[in-house]
Amino acid sequence: KALRAAERDRMEAYFAMLISRLRDSHEKPAGLSDLLNAEVQFTLGPTGAISGARISRSSGNAEFDRSVLEAFARVRMPTRPDGKTS
Repeated sequence: KALRAAERDRMEAYFAMLISRLRDSHEKPAGLSDLLNAEVQFTLGPTGAISGARISRSSGNAEFDRSVLEAFARVRMPTRPDGKTS
C-alpha cells in the first residue's frame, strides 16, 4: 500500500511537471483573450516523449490552437517514473 502511494505521488509530481512545462512553453499569440482554452489529446511514452498531440476540443481560434500544439512539440520530459505509456 505504501509503495502504491509512493508511486502515485511520483506520478502526480511528474504530471504536475508536465503541466508546468507546457504552460511555460506556451506562447499565446498577441491580442488574444486570456480566457481561450483548448483540450489536447496526446500520448506520453515511457521515455517521456510526447506524440500524437491533436486538438480534441478547439478554443474556436485556429491561431491559439496552433500555439497550443506548438507548446506540446517544444516540451521535453524525463522518463516516466512508472515506465508506462498513456
